[in-house]
Amino acid sequence: MPVETSKVIGIESFRTITTDSRNASPSIVQDSTPITLVTTSRTRNSLPNWRDKVRRNQDASLPYSLTTGKCLTIGGVMQVSGTTGQKFPYRIDTSGRYKLYGVPRFPNDTTDSETRNRALKKMKDQLAGRTGSAHAMAPLAEARELSALVRQAAMLSTNFAVACLEAKRTKGRSWVRYMQDTWLGYNFALAPMIGDISNIGNAIASYIARQDSDVRLRATATKRGLYTYDPSTSVTSTPIGFALYKKGSGTYELSYRFVGGFELALASANDYSLLDQLGIGFSAIPSTLWELTAFSWLFDYFTNVGEFLDDVFTSSPANTVYLVENRMLRCRCTHSFEFSAKGNPNGIIPIESPMQHRQFELMQFQRTPLAALPHATLVVKHQDSVARNSVSKLLNLLSVLKL
Repeated sequence: MPVETSKVIGIESFRTITTDSRNASPSIVQDSTPITLVTTSRTRNSLPNWRDKVRRNQDASLPYSLTTGKCLTIGGVMQVSGTTGQKFPYRIDTSGRYKLYGVPRFPNDTTDSETRNRALKKMKDQLAGRTGSAHAMAPLAEARELSALVRQAAMLSTNFAVACLEAKRTKGRSWVRYMQDTWLGYNFALAPMIGDISNIGNAIASYIARQDSDVRLRATATKRGLYTYDPSTSVTSTPIGFALYKKGSGTYELSYRFVGGFELALASANDYSLLDQLGIGFSAIPSTLWELTAFSWLFDYFTNVGEFLDDVFTSSPANTVYLVENRMLRCRCTHSFEFSAKGNPNGIIPIESPMQHRQFELMQFQRTPLAALPHATLVVKHQDSVARNSVSKLLNLLSVLKL
């Protein structure tokens, strides 16, 4: 597993001149220092007989990693100057010439389980769509409430007319309750029932028409965000009366991608029955119990408990030919350098004190071969995930509160 490394070097330099009327000659200080801006690290692997493995329909994937980056702004010198003027019996004139870069950094967290879970779920949903499987245990457990649901659906028009008549007498309070009950009945009962019937019918049809096949699937999930840090520099000397203020900020994009080849050996699998196709078995009991728990949907808004239970206790009907997990992190960083004379005890008045900017791009990539699709991890959802379908979620909460 050879590791190749290389570096991008920048030369940070400064030259300051201080002229004091109390001294005979000016004070000059200067220096230049090499600084490592970006380190490129690459890890390679080789498999001489990879062609033979591919021909035999075997896994030939290898691990690989790369960390690299580049400086987008080259050169540029910042000039700083100031003076005490005639404020004191003496006069001080100070100036400096600076070339600063600063060392860019990745965010503190370069991995994210929630984003990885979303990519993993997309992959498993694609695989379930290829096999036509369904989860029928929860609808069957709720079948005892089916008659009330059908009666509610049939009475929608009658209930609407009654609510309109009651609205005038109750000054609108009965109309609010009608809307609450109707929304909850539709969103948590009628719409899921129609979807479950469709899924179960499609699953049975897919089971009857099942046949062996090979598929290649890929799924990606992405997270974007901002971060800040303090860029380190090699230059610490400043013109008399000035202080250096530096800031590093960046945007990042973190993505996970699963790419895999699978054998859907359904027709020839003796242990794959119609019950497996419909998701009816001991492995489905934990997720079904959670789904039947009162207000479990409320916890699922902010965590992935339901998805976690459904994923951990089930297994894929497909045979994995090859599977790799790719993690890509891209960052764009901006460094800001500014010299300020604010609050200095020497009475220096800035004459020239511009701000300097440096920009960098960083990239981190890692490919990991996997033997099988991993299970999801239990996480708290991001704001982006919580906000998905936020209007529908808000209406659910308002209906439950019985406002």
